[in-house]
Amino acid sequence: MRLGSIDADESDISTSFSMPVFMLEDASVSIKNVKEIGKEQKETKTRDLVLGILTIVFAVIPFAGAAVQALGGAARIATAALIIGEAGNAAISIAEIVNDPLSAPFAILGMLVGAAGLRGGKIGTREAFREAATARTKLGPEQLALFSKEFVRKDGLVQKIVKSCPR
Repeated sequence: MRLGSIDADESDISTSFSMPVFMLEDASVSIKNVKEIGKEQKETKTRDLVLGILTIVFAVIPFAGAAVQALGGAARIATAALIIGEAGNAAISIAEIVNDPLSAPFAILGMLVGAAGLRGGKIGTREAFREAATARTKLGPEQLALFSKEFVRKDGLVQKIVKSCPR
């Protein structure tokens, strides 16, 4: 255009070249987005792998502690193993709820029936239920919207009943 060697209107030239340039720009942005999605997927898979390994480790620790105690090992080792296992399970449950609100019901169930929950572990039944209920009440409308309509309907009924009962 500067040299005047193209025999065409400058506005037509600008319009004609702008379309492919903008399409290339959009393609470049799309490529960047695809790369970011790929990185996120890799990070997600890595995080899931680490959480899976930790879940296995923290599931085995309480049993290992009980085995040590059964074999005549010190009670303190068994107790420490139980506490470490439960702390790890609680941390994993919190991480699962934060990363996937849909896992909240299962995480809450895990809190209730875990070694420190209803089976008479380091915290009592009352505390186990309090922690589980607190985890549920911390789910806001945005997180609840991720659940099925039927779940939300039934949960609404339960919450309505709970609120109408005197404490």
